[in-house]
Amino acid sequence: MDNSGHARSEAWSNYWKSGALHSCVGSYAGNYGGAIAEFWNAVFGRLHKGDNVLDIATGNGALPKLLLDGFPAKFGRVDAVDYSTVAPAWYDPERMGKIAFHPNVAMERLPFEDRRFDAVISQYGLEYGRRQESLEECLRVAKESAIFAFILHHADGVLVRVAEQEVAHIDRLLASDGLVSAAIGIVPWLEATRKDPSVGSDAEALKCRALYNASMSQLAEAIGASDVPDLLLESRECVHKLVASAGTIEVETVLEKLRAYREALVGARLRSAEMVSSALDTQQAHAIEAYFKRARPALHTRLEPISHGAEGTIGWGFVAAVGLE
Repeated sequence: MDNSGHARSEAWSNYWKSGALHSCVGSYAGNYGGAIAEFWNAVFGRLHKGDNVLDIATGNGALPKLLLDGFPAKFGRVDAVDYSTVAPAWYDPERMGKIAFHPNVAMERLPFEDRRFDAVISQYGLEYGRRQESLEECLRVAKESAIFAFILHHADGVLVRVAEQEVAHIDRLLASDGLVSAAIGIVPWLEATRKDPSVGSDAEALKCRALYNASMSQLAEAIGASDVPDLLLESRECVHKLVASAGTIEVETVLEKLRAYREALVGARLRSAEMVSSALDTQQAHAIEAYFKRARPALHTRLEPISHGAEGTIGWGFVAAVGLE
């Protein structure tokens, strides 16, 4: 897979264009809730009127929206940056002048002056950057008394475990003998057979049909063996509907949709693989805490796993602030 900067930006840009408010749409409806909301409510409660806030790797602005909805008097301005192209559907710059989005900005090269912000926050984002450079930039643009608050992917957390399985699921779907390739192979023959039934006995047509049926059978087995089969179930339904539509819409239109779906899976794989590789183990998380203790000794720090009910661990919660209990 192409993990170049362009491919990475495009994969995330396409994801945010779908309208998702955050990167965990399978876990939370709408904006973040539960333990995530509790964490941020406590952080935002420490802000003061007029505070300038920086949100790193904002996505479609889940954290600025939480601030705007729940703590409108607790901040002066939010600058929200992201490496990809973001354009949140909920955002109206005419009515929400206290919030400014900055797309296509690398967290390692922030376009802000020194000591500008009273708070630097990030939700499942800071860990995706080059760590040393990103942390240095956080400190550079923050005031001495600034609050730092991050939720970071946990290497042993449920979200990362799901992402690991989804990478394997997508590899199965995109394999040369996987469902997507088999569907692309069978569609022209289905169309040809409808026009001339005798074509169905062609050796190549029979081979393509057998490959499609085999891929469906293998997919059913994989669904039964997985404890997180959602992606496989969705893919089976989507692909089968497209294949079945070959008799009612132009075959080239069906093929275009299948190829587009294949590209969407490639992007999803990149995002899931990036989550897995960016997630922090205990040593890495404590290294971030130690960095802030060295760089800002006047701040108190707190680092702990965050759990979401029966789902278990969903991330690391880190806060550095003056007077933190």
